[in-house]
Amino acid sequence: MSQRLHDILPMVEENAPPMRFTPDDILGLGRRRKRNRRAAAVASAATALAVAVVAVAPNALGGGDDLAPAAGGPAMLTVAGPFQGTIVTTEAAGFTISETAQVTDGYQLATITTPQDTARAAGLVALFRPGVFSAKAYTEGGQKVDVDGRPGWYVPEVRFADEPDPGPALVWEYAENAYALVAAYHRTGRGAGVPEPDPSDTTTIYPEPPKAGPPWMDKAQLTTVAAAVRTTDTAEPLRVGVKLPELPSGWSLDSAGTLSSTYGLLDDDSHLRLVQGSHTYQDVDQLRTPAGLASIVISAGPYRASEANLEIAPGEVRCPKVDWCVWLNADRTWLAAITATAADGSVNNAGTGITQATLKAMLSSATIADPADRSSWFPVRAGK
Repeated sequence: MSQRLHDILPMVEENAPPMRFTPDDILGLGRRRKRNRRAAAVASAATALAVAVVAVAPNALGGGDDLAPAAGGPAMLTVAGPFQGTIVTTEAAGFTISETAQVTDGYQLATITTPQDTARAAGLVALFRPGVFSAKAYTEGGQKVDVDGRPGWYVPEVRFADEPDPGPALVWEYAENAYALVAAYHRTGRGAGVPEPDPSDTTTIYPEPPKAGPPWMDKAQLTTVAAAVRTTDTAEPLRVGVKLPELPSGWSLDSAGTLSSTYGLLDDDSHLRLVQGSHTYQDVDQLRTPAGLASIVISAGPYRASEANLEIAPGEVRCPKVDWCVWLNADRTWLAAITATAADGSVNNAGTGITQATLKAMLSSATIADPADRSSWFPVRAGK
């Protein structure tokens, strides 16, 4: 079952001016707004883990690439096209690798979880498309390992974009000029439940984040998990629970999926992340959201009792802040939200071209699927 928001609320400001946004963590306005800003900061964790070079490239959605596997081993992983997913759920060393949770035009991500922490991921798996990942820092400075018959390289400390402390990572070539990466989160840290302070909140006393504990996985465990990564034989577009009829002029899809937290937090929301302009990932040597790009995140998921403070009526699109709007379905079971921030990371929209009416219109035009029925979700396309 799906529901078109513009059937409930008329389109607002039909000829809205061009928009400029970029996501950033904001608290004090409800958990959904925080999730959207985190989704924006993921580039889809998503979205990449430290240095990413932005380059202009087309957003084309095609089938999986027919590429020869890298020499040296039996494990053949399917190379996906832009915004496609191939990773399947597997278990290894007491950890569970999820199916593809996030996609971009350059890579796909899956989470690594453990029964010891059901709220936060223990690590990430990334499969990069050919030519996207630069493995030089690993091949020249890492420790050699064997990943199911393929050469791999382990690095004990890699700076995560979404972690306060460096953690271990391992890369290997899974197809010709195409690399995979597994990385471990720390057992404690901001993502373990300590909220990000809201700079505008002068009354709440926020606890200091706990010091990072040991990583969830060591070299041997990362190697075992890496060897267990498996994919489908064919690549398909990832599906999410929100769809836009079209993208604003001058904007492109950067990432999509259900990995909507920069700190590895697990939830049931799915989202689309848009950026102003056109870019792709190139010469990436870790995972980090491209800096300096205006962004919009639109998400949808189950309505939670903790969000009752939003005071929103069913079927209403409400904008508590100039850069944030939400919608609740008639049964009070789904909540959708749209978040925007300026390219410099500020939440002050003055001079960015964004208006609250523009955000309201975009959310009103979205089609939202039942978060509990993934069969009703929509395939991700580069233009929508």
